[in-house]
Order: sequence, then structure tokens, then C-alpha cells
Amino acid sequence: MKATPRAWFLLLLFLVSCASQKPSHQSEADRKLLADFRSKAEKGNADAQYHLGYSYYFGKGVAKDDVEAVKWWRKAAEQNLPLAQANLGLCYAHGLGMAKDDVKAVMWLRRAAEQKLALAQANLGVCYALGQGVAKDDVEAVMWLRRAAEQKLASAQVNLGMCYAHGRGVAKDEVEAINLFRKAGEAGEVGGFNNLAWILATSENSSIRNGPNAVFFGEKAVAATHSKKPATLDTLAAAYAEAGQFEKAVKTEQEAIALVQTKEEKNAFRTRLKLYEAKVPYRDKD
Repeated sequence: MKATPRAWFLLLLFLVSCASQKPSHQSEADRKLLADFRSKAEKGNADAQYHLGYSYYFGKGVAKDDVEAVKWWRKAAEQNLPLAQANLGLCYAHGLGMAKDDVKAVMWLRRAAEQKLALAQANLGVCYALGQGVAKDDVEAVMWLRRAAEQKLASAQVNLGMCYAHGRGVAKDEVEAINLFRKAGEAGEVGGFNNLAWILATSENSSIRNGPNAVFFGEKAVAATHSKKPATLDTLAAAYAEAGQFEKAVKTEQEAIALVQTKEEKNAFRTRLKLYEAKVPYRDKD
């Protein structure tokens, strides 16, 4: 599988709580709410511990403090609160407020996933796909990603779509991949439209390719990222090439190359640029 815009990713997402809806200016009511969270948290209330940890992580009404956030999330996680378990797992996965520990990350994500928390299921699936903190297992990855996708988590739909697109842990099925990418895009996940445009532009199966549609969805992804993401520009260039718009393909690929950071991606983008300059579309081969 290519390590460009269509790669696996472990989401650094922390679950939304009512605290995230508060404005940056703290009113008297906000201060009272935070004091109430603290009072209840200190008495062992798991929901309050979760919200207090959230406040510390995002600096809502208190100075941002990852260590303090982890402390309160751990207390809530140990009381089996899935929201806190998922966030604690992500802290372990990324070394936030503690030493990075992929095995413990998987342990906490699993506890939350088994309680049907979609974000935890999605991240656990990615851990299996990457072999991060657990033995690599594409079939297990698909199982967890599917559970999250069935709860309409758009990021899980994208990663499950990747499984179908490349036949990882499941029989290759580009039609199902397209359906999943479309659902994710319609839910507001840019990766959905980006991957949808890519497969419509570059599939080796001529019955799957559709240049005009690839351009339509590719332009949506580029607009959503304000033409600042090399991955979406690279996809749009491939879409223009499939649609026979090679001048636009060349220009867009050059824009992508100007933004890309890694040597590996730059070389891959330049290879595609040469194709477009020769008026040849790109085909994605596993």
C-alpha cells in the first residue's frame, strides 16, 4: 500500500465533552461548573473525573497540563468509563503526559472498544493494521474497523475502505471501498473524498475509473484543505490526468511537489509529474 495520502493513520482524537462547547472567555457559570467537576471528581465521580481531565488537556478554565489530564482520566478509566479509557489509550499511544507505551495503549483502547465505543474500536483496528502494540493482524483490524464504521464513524469508514481497496484482511472490493469513501466524505471527512477521487482516477479496473467524477471529488478535497495539503493536490492531479486535462494535472502536481516534505513523497510525486507531462494518466498498482 502506498505511503502517500492513502495511508493508515492512528487518530489523535479526544472525545468531545460538554466542556468543549464553552467559549474561551470563562464566565462565573463556567467557573462554578469547573469547581463542581473538581469537587465531584475528588469524591470519586467518574464522569466528573473525565470532564476535569478534559479541562486540563485542553486548558479549559485551567492551565493546560497533560500530566494532570492523564491523572484524572486514569481515575475515571479505572472505574470503567469508556470515554476516559479511550483517551488514556491515546495518551499512551502518543506519549502525552506519560512515557509512550503502545502495549498499554492497546490495553486501554480494547477496554473501551469492548464497550462499543466507536473511536476506540477504530483506533484499535488501526493498531492491528500497523502492528502497533499488538501483533499485526489485518483480519482483526477489519473486524474492529467495521464495528466503528457501522456506528458511522467517518474515519473508520475511510480505513475500512482502504482494506477493501487493497484487499487487506478482506477480499478486494473496490465498489465497497467507493461506497465507504463516499459515506465518509458526505459525513465531512476529507479523507473520504480524497480516497474516493484517487480510486476513481487511478484504479487499474477501467469499469471503476471515472475522470469527471474523480475531478469533482478531488476538487472538493482540495477546497476543504484550502489547497495547502500536498496529498489532496496529488490526488487532484491524478484526477485531472484521468479526465484528459493534462495541463491542469501538471500544474497541480507541481503545486503538490512544492508543499511536500519527505524525499520519498517528493520522488513519487515527480514520477507522476513525468507521466502527466507525457500525457499519460497514473495507475495505482498494489
